[in-house]
Amino acid sequence: VGNAGGTDAGYTAGGTTTSIDYYKLVNDANELQAVATSELSTTYMLSDNIDASSISNFTPIGNSKTPFTGKFDGMFYEVQGMSINTTDANAGLFGVVSGSKARVENLGVVKSPIIASTDADSSVGSIAGRVQNGALLQNVYSEGNTINANGGSYAGGIAGSVVLSTVDVAYNTSTVENAAYSGGIAGTLDSGTIT
Repeated sequence: VGNAGGTDAGYTAGGTTTSIDYYKLVNDANELQAVATSELSTTYMLSDNIDASSISNFTPIGNSKTPFTGKFDGMFYEVQGMSINTTDANAGLFGVVSGSKARVENLGVVKSPIIASTDADSSVGSIAGRVQNGALLQNVYSEGNTINANGGSYAGGIAGSVVLSTVDVAYNTSTVENAAYSGGIAGTLDSGTIT
């Protein structure tokens, strides 16, 4: 199974040849945006830094009805210049990341304005609006972004809401504003863990 360009990458886990995950490579902004309308339970990997400034209004990957439940490995690359101004309640590179198998790791979001809807229960963050039900964000960061809850509930540098989930090894140097509840890493933490 490959991405739009037909490229696969095999990844051997655990140092053995018996456990292989296949990643769909994401090579540019258009392929990154296509993830939002693709298989949300699949495993993806960035092949390089992504300049998303060519997309006028990036659609977050996953939402409350169809969350992202797969794996996304940024390979320590970053998404730059992404602009989001959504009517959805959850805004970020990922709108909603959900489930014990869901993980977003080794990724930065840089110099990106992110604005949530005016929904009273909105959650906005650079990596994800909402992280829930056992999902994991690991080795992630936010630099130079403007994260705006637009008068809604929760805004965080990394995630707006972390519910029954984990954020492990994260930092934020972005501006977080216009939220009832805001934080450097998460706007709210409900029965989850931030380390």
